[in-house]
Amino acid sequence: MTSSQLTYPLRYAWVWLAGGYLVLATIVLGSLIPGMPGPDFIAADKLVHLGIYLVLMLWFAGIYLPRRHLWVLLSLALLSIGLELVQEYSGLRNGDWRDVVANVVGLSGGLLLARLGLAGWCLNAEKWLSGMRG
Repeated sequence: MTSSQLTYPLRYAWVWLAGGYLVLATIVLGSLIPGMPGPDFIAADKLVHLGIYLVLMLWFAGIYLPRRHLWVLLSLALLSIGLELVQEYSGLRNGDWRDVVANVVGLSGGLLLARLGLAGWCLNAEKWLSGMRG
């Protein structure tokens, strides 16, 4: 299966993918660096988790075709679980199952928004940007 069968027909797919993977790398690093500052109260922390993973799901829903969205959601959910396990057992930070719940709620919200019409937003952005040039 070629990447063109997995993604929208994007002219700059590599740019969109690089952006998504840069965000993923930032999340991984931020999750593993000890002593990272965060919100002072738990509700704000969970809202940050929810928001980051919602945006992450929407980002990749803009690149990958809808038939791949569940795969994206499951992959990101497994990443979330893995990061919390590493935090818990590394001794550098404390893992929190509530972070996983917030992350999965964010992923689900992103998937819902994609299903409600935001899927393929990268293709729409490229069309809009090309219309501005011409």
